Amino acid sequence: MLGFLNIEELLLCGQVSKRLRAIANDESLWLYNLYERKVPNDFIEKAAGNGCQYLSLAGCNILRFTGKSKTCFKLKYLNVSRVPKGVQKLVQNCSALQKLSVAGLTLDSDDIQYICQNSQTLQVLDLADCKFDLHKLKESQIGQTLQVLELEYCNFVTKLLQDLLTNCAHLTELNIRVHLKQELLDPSIQALVDNLTPTILKLNLGFQENLQDKHVKKLVKRCNNITHLDLKCTSITNDSVHIISQQLKTSLEKLNVSSNNVDFASLFQLKSMPALKTLICDEPVNDNEEEGIENLKQQLRHISINNKCQEDNLYYIASPFKRVKAIPTPIEMVDMFTNGTERQVTRPSPRAIDTIDKEWIWEIRANRQDLFAKVDDSDDSNDSNDSNDSNDSNDSNDSNDSDDSDGSDDSDDE
Repeated sequence: MLGFLNIEELLLCGQVSKRLRAIANDESLWLYNLYERKVPNDFIEKAAGNGCQYLSLAGCNILRFTGKSKTCFKLKYLNVSRVPKGVQKLVQNCSALQKLSVAGLTLDSDDIQYICQNSQTLQVLDLADCKFDLHKLKESQIGQTLQVLELEYCNFVTKLLQDLLTNCAHLTELNIRVHLKQELLDPSIQALVDNLTPTILKLNLGFQENLQDKHVKKLVKRCNNITHLDLKCTSITNDSVHIISQQLKTSLEKLNVSSNNVDFASLFQLKSMPALKTLICDEPVNDNEEEGIENLKQQLRHISINNKCQEDNLYYIASPFKRVKAIPTPIEMVDMFTNGTERQVTRPSPRAIDTIDKEWIWEIRANRQDLFAKVDDSDDSNDSNDSNDSNDSNDSNDSNDSDDSDGSDDSDDE
């Protein structure tokens, strides 16, 4: 019966009697999706103390955040993507996470160590659009040239990736795609392909512009069980297609090689891959390429080519959210002028094409709960840190990072 109650009603039940409190505290009832809410740190402590295992705080502002908890959280799934600065420190209270998203955050060496605390259980890691904080090296930066600083940063990131991937030996999904010129440099990519666990099955390296054929060659030789691989907007060529067709012949199911130096002729090699079901490549831009992709579809009849929905599945490797096709409901009035006469016409809103479904914590359906006030656009930037908050008057310190980098439409918020 209690399984039909929302979280607020469960809290009320716990005040009726000791017996009802014990039932209401059953860990199977405590699942939270508090997307873009202002959540008191005390509430998180209580939920975790009662055995909460699945928690989404994406885009949230944690009020009076203290960081280290007195008790160890028993969380299995944790989404702290695009939260204000410092909130990812919640991870230090976890030691048995199976799935973790810190997408869009700036991580330092402490954060990497907190993630590594979960290395024995962690299987899915979302690092999409992450940056790395060099703050511990700032004292040694005074008077150094830009070239030296760039080298120090590269070495720092390389060391973090080595530590992370060496420890997290049970990963099956990893998303490390980037945007906004945050791509890894060659030494860091080399560290990634040298240390990534061979157990990896799904990997997104999209927009890593410094990823080259030599890296792909080493990657697929070491990790030859990959089933999903996104290499969009990298620097690979036909040589990578050749080595992929050899090393991942029996395992690869979905592949994205769009926006690269890969031509249609090289893709015919994929005919020898019986497990491959989805291929995303460049769209034709002239008659010759149109003919090339038609020939490709004829030769690779067992493969779905340039299916938009399948491209989204690759893009969201390791992501706790799902992309869904929206019904084009909203229509907008557009002023048109015909022969000098103004008239209004309607057309489908361009924002209604597709959207991000935030009511998921990975494969678990979890409706967003409105227990707390919503983070609004007028709140402060993501440099705010609620660990310094001492009263409710500071509740307005929120993050701009709660906006989705993928341009999703949040107009459906409760």
